[in-house]
Amino acid sequence: MNWLCIIPARGGSKGIPGKNLVQVAGRPLIAFTLDVACAVSRDLPSFEVFVSTDSPEIRDVVEQAGVPVPFLRPAEISGDRARSIDSVRHTLEWYHNQGKNFDAVLLLQPTSPLRSRESVLAAISTFEEASPVADSLITVCPYRGVPLEILYRKDGEGLGLPVLSNHGDGGRRQENEGFFVRNGAIYASSVSLIYRENRLIGLSPLLFEMREEDSLNLDTPADLEELRKRFPDE
Repeated sequence: MNWLCIIPARGGSKGIPGKNLVQVAGRPLIAFTLDVACAVSRDLPSFEVFVSTDSPEIRDVVEQAGVPVPFLRPAEISGDRARSIDSVRHTLEWYHNQGKNFDAVLLLQPTSPLRSRESVLAAISTFEEASPVADSLITVCPYRGVPLEILYRKDGEGLGLPVLSNHGDGGRRQENEGFFVRNGAIYASSVSLIYRENRLIGLSPLLFEMREEDSLNLDTPADLEELRKRFPDE
């Protein structure tokens, strides 16, 4: 299978300003994902790495790491409301115009720096073995939150509506076993799904389980501090 690995890295970020270049153990955050992607590319001959960014500063850092960035993402698909599918399709179309086409896309977000090369290779193998029955794959970790039976949402008048029909039946935390949470570390999609449905994740994606300790997804300053504890500056 011919893979295009896209690392999305916008310059802007609200939760953690300059998130993709923030320093962790003396390295920019994006370097952790670049290392893994480039290691996988050495293992798989049909695996191309591309960084989708609107930032000249990020482009410079990426190119210094040996990964060329042939163009910057256009402004119209780079704002806070930009969707991942739009930048993925834009990248696929750019490659198509260069005469290169792919069977599948692997999306690796820099905000999941703890995923390993081994996990990426195993996820790819899992997806390829299930194709064409499966059109997408996401990585997950076990759900350890409160019982789903005690969750509410608000209606238009502020009244609480139980999320599940068996609300109040005495749910226990142990009954959450078998539930999983998407951790954002790895997304795999067939190119046919992307063009057919204009989405990255199908209605029933393959689930590839990762360890909780490898599933940190940086969204807040507290997440960044947790990561820095794991990689203290020398």
